[in-house]
Amino acid sequence: MKNNTFYFVATLLASLFSLTTAEYTLNDFNSKWPWKRPEAGYYPVNVGLQPNSDGTVIMAVADLNNDKSDDLVTTNKEGTSITVYYFDDKTLTYSLSANFDLPNGFTVEGVIVAKKPQAL
Repeated sequence: MKNNTFYFVATLLASLFSLTTAEYTLNDFNSKWPWKRPEAGYYPVNVGLQPNSDGTVIMAVADLNNDKSDDLVTTNKEGTSITVYYFDDKTLTYSLSANFDLPNGFTVEGVIVAKKPQAL
């Protein structure tokens, strides 16, 4: 009987602390209390980016602003616009840093991140 009671209480506590219906942030996975963390698996996590409904493609992941956090370089589906997102350590999300369109007739096929501008 004690085992059944323990199982019931453990199940009740797990359901009370469960975050399965909530939107996750990176802080949800950094909890020092294991029962507050989501169960093992794959979850959508809010990192500050909009849902990918327009075909945005991540072209590069690198520390662009020298803050020791990886930032993102993305392009639109057609490759005619480049967007840079910086990662913010305080909010644990990406925020829009720069967005620019390429001149008519030019498209992006790849991005190389380098510390110093150099001719290829």
